[in-house]
Amino acid sequence: MRVPPTPPRDPFAALREDSADALARLAEGSEEVFAALREDAWVTARNMPSLDLGDWREQVICNQIDPGYDDEDTNDLARLMARETFREVEREIARRERVARIDARVPSTSDDKFTAWTAVAAEIRKTVSVPMVLDHLGYPTKRVRRDRRGRDEYAGPCPFCGGRDRFVVWGLPQSRWMCRQCSDGHAHDAITLYRNAKGFGFVETCRDLARLGGISVPDSSRHSSRDESRTRDGTNVGTNPKVAGVEFRAGQVVTR
Repeated sequence: MRVPPTPPRDPFAALREDSADALARLAEGSEEVFAALREDAWVTARNMPSLDLGDWREQVICNQIDPGYDDEDTNDLARLMARETFREVEREIARRERVARIDARVPSTSDDKFTAWTAVAAEIRKTVSVPMVLDHLGYPTKRVRRDRRGRDEYAGPCPFCGGRDRFVVWGLPQSRWMCRQCSDGHAHDAITLYRNAKGFGFVETCRDLARLGGISVPDSSRHSSRDESRTRDGTNVGTNPKVAGVEFRAGQVVTR
């Protein structure tokens, strides 16, 4: 998660000073320029008091309608600049609304979906074992013994680092897996394994594993099918994989 730097004393003044240079760079049509513009807008919005943020939003809306420059080409570029800025302002306002809703314990339309898929995940953990998932992914394991809890213990190559002397798997109940290199000594469940291996989001992972275990899933007509599997900049978790409670980074599953 990015931590925004300390904002300037007067964000509006900084934007006014940079506007002429930004317009000149926008004329070149460089994607890097748009990315830098969005980043600057996000940093400024993130550090603004809520009242100032609302005022800035109104200002940006006016700039999209009539930037106020003399020539139309400059007005077009200013509208592009205002459009990108508006997206970041709206995103920050939506973030603050979510935080306020959570603090006030106010339910939202997404709560039903979350509750439904959380119930599916709980059933998956009871029914779908890690060895079953590994077989499905093409990483067969071999049973080596039974542990003190009465669970079958398996061994095999780690699907992440490839090591054959560090990967341990336990069957049901409470099926878990652990790699002494990748998981840093922490045991994880089948959902975490499949999500890291495939680069899927939570809902997509649960949908696949539910199908594997013969578990019914929520009706897609009642719950949105849009998966929370994209990061803020729009990249898929397959290229930036993060999961609830752990993060797979540089060959390691790190508990957050």
